[in-house]
Amino acid sequence: MPSSSLRSLSPLRFLFFLSGRVYAIPRSIGLLSDSRVQAAVQECYDQANSTNPVGFDFGQCPALVGCVLSTLPPDVSAGMQSGTNIASLVPTILALIGAAPLDLVQLAFVSPLRAIATCVFGVGLPVGLFRQFQTHLPHLADKKPDEPTSREWIIPVPKPNKSGAFRLLKTILIDATIVALASVMVWRNVALGLQTVVTWRCEYSWLLLCWPVACVGWLLIALALLYALTKKIEIRYSEDPPNAYPPRNQLDLVLLPYRTPRPRHPAHDRVPLQDMDRTVSSQSTTSRINKGVVNASLALTPASMPQVHFPGVSGPVFYVNIIMRYGDSWRWFESTIEALAVGVYLYATFVLTSSLFLSGEQAMLYATVMILSLSAIRILEGYATADLANNPSACSMSALRPSLLKDGFVIIPSLLPRTSLPALRTAAARSTSLARSSQWPHIRTLPKHYFADDVVRVVGELLDCGEEELVMELYNLLVGPDRDFELRWHRDDVPATATAEKEMEALGRGWSGSGQGHAQWNLALFDDESLVVVPGSHCRVRTEAERDAGPYEVLEGQVVVKLEAGDAVFYDNNILHRGVYEAGRERMTLHGSMGRSGGQKRARNVLQHGIGEWVGRCDFGNLDGSIGKRAEGMRARLMEFGRGRTAEKVGYSHAD
Repeated sequence: MPSSSLRSLSPLRFLFFLSGRVYAIPRSIGLLSDSRVQAAVQECYDQANSTNPVGFDFGQCPALVGCVLSTLPPDVSAGMQSGTNIASLVPTILALIGAAPLDLVQLAFVSPLRAIATCVFGVGLPVGLFRQFQTHLPHLADKKPDEPTSREWIIPVPKPNKSGAFRLLKTILIDATIVALASVMVWRNVALGLQTVVTWRCEYSWLLLCWPVACVGWLLIALALLYALTKKIEIRYSEDPPNAYPPRNQLDLVLLPYRTPRPRHPAHDRVPLQDMDRTVSSQSTTSRINKGVVNASLALTPASMPQVHFPGVSGPVFYVNIIMRYGDSWRWFESTIEALAVGVYLYATFVLTSSLFLSGEQAMLYATVMILSLSAIRILEGYATADLANNPSACSMSALRPSLLKDGFVIIPSLLPRTSLPALRTAAARSTSLARSSQWPHIRTLPKHYFADDVVRVVGELLDCGEEELVMELYNLLVGPDRDFELRWHRDDVPATATAEKEMEALGRGWSGSGQGHAQWNLALFDDESLVVVPGSHCRVRTEAERDAGPYEVLEGQVVVKLEAGDAVFYDNNILHRGVYEAGRERMTLHGSMGRSGGQKRARNVLQHGIGEWVGRCDFGNLDGSIGKRAEGMRARLMEFGRGRTAEKVGYSHAD
């Protein structure tokens, strides 16, 4: 092309010209290597004249396409028809492989690069459009019906690696490979667009390239819409103290694939509970508490209670709480981005269905490259997150135990699947009815779920031990009273009359001392707000205000533990706590404890309930396989633990 012609080109056309020169793929009808197709094209050019021109310009392209189609041999035309049919299936297959619309938005929070590479050709199709507005279907309701404006995303954190440089290099290589695969997919569309024509706009070679551009545009629109509808985004790290400073932001999430975040320190004007010197005298300890240790618990509101998502991910996590401006914002947001995703899918299908001069061999190669590339991207994303702290069988110090050490309690959402709630509620109601009518004198029982994998897994992690060390203890069903009822402030194994010295001595044997011998929990079958605790009080003596307070008085820094049905709270039994029970509120909560073998100091707390006198008569015959073996082993260790001890011999923690 002469230099004068280059100067006359517009910038956009000049860019296309350069790209064609660099990659040596000129605009053509079919593959240049296909001699029969090129012979037909040449024949059409030879027959053209000034009154009937052919080419790729406006007004000339339809004549060229019609001429070539009429000139091609029938077998070549049939092969190209099959090629079009094969290519038209590619968007559907990629939609089945690709990530769901909301999953891509979540991925963009952590890795925008991977989100773009994944959605270039693969926005997954939703289950059904506008299902969010079918509120008569219970499974389509919001995850939090009482808080329709709020959604919480839980993002696992990679486990620390011995070699941080190795992990960083691996992540960079994975990201580079993902980008290369996405580039291959884009280039295949560029090449295919230059070698085919679309019937309804044959002059344009970039119609197929608009597909990945539209996918990226969809992601940008989805994120922009999310931010436009969002009132507030709260980002918390499970390892941070409640009053950590500075607060977390989205940059922490973007850097998450490349580094493991370090817990941040509390605000400079707070004193962390775990830093309190437990060896000083009771007087100096109390003065420290009055100077600010108790104030640290004031930052712990119910909305920021220590929580760990389990099962599935037992390690540290980020909580991303997105609060929308309006009640129906989430429904409108999800339905809008899903509808747009379907629109992109339909566009790609229309373009490929309308593409001409695509041979069967060429279409199979195109489909194979596209499908394998997206599949490889999805696999690499899975491999990149394979080092997440999600090993549920490991009894290690991950997020559960540090949270319990720091706050004295930890909430585990959905420990019990909602699908199992109806059967357990029915069984609990039957047991309650029999007990209240005096038809069943054995109030205490041990249901199968006491020995379930999820429960044993959490207890093992909290006690930092293996399953073979666990000892069966207590499992009670706590139900609503006939009248309003409250328990006084107390610690389970420390009398209220204990001096500061005796109190500190007893607390030093717990989680923060020489090692804990048991784990205690409440597992709610209905929403439960009965437990009230003072966070951090498990590792300090009572303040003067707490000693002088009435048994039912509101204490500074107290928190009401709010559980949804299926949630569990594990707590130190020596945290300052009490119970508040409403007669008109449905309550069925499984209250259990499980111990660790060798903990002789635990004898009084367990055997004072008389468990050693009846546990040998429990029938575990209906527990099969590993569950039955686990139950028998835990009972055997309990019976050995209580051999020669009775409730009268071990004594009681409290006089009343």
